[in-house]
Amino acid sequence: MNNIFLNYGVIFNRNNFAIFDLDWCLIKTKSGRIFPNDYDDWDFLFENIPDKLRELSKNKIIMILSNQMGISEGKVDREKFIKKINNIQKKLNIPMIFCASIYDDNY
Repeated sequence: MNNIFLNYGVIFNRNNFAIFDLDWCLIKTKSGRIFPNDYDDWDFLFENIPDKLRELSKNKIIMILSNQMGISEGKVDREKFIKKINNIQKKLNIPMIFCASIYDDNY
């Protein structure tokens, strides 16, 4: 099984990046648990995050990184996790790159 790399419309025409971790940096669980119940158990950590990311995306390539070892361990369904990332991108509505390592100590 490979790591996850999703490109949502980013054209590499600049070399300025704004890079963020996903869990507990940009999003939190709605349930209040440390790990989400399902792919829909998320909300932005702060309500201004979408606006800040949209503002940054005007001059920088937005990249979101995440460790998701639960996928390789069979605790998290890969396709449902990708659906979650697709839903996050739809709410942000910006070009962005998402990368996830699904193995322990891979990145």
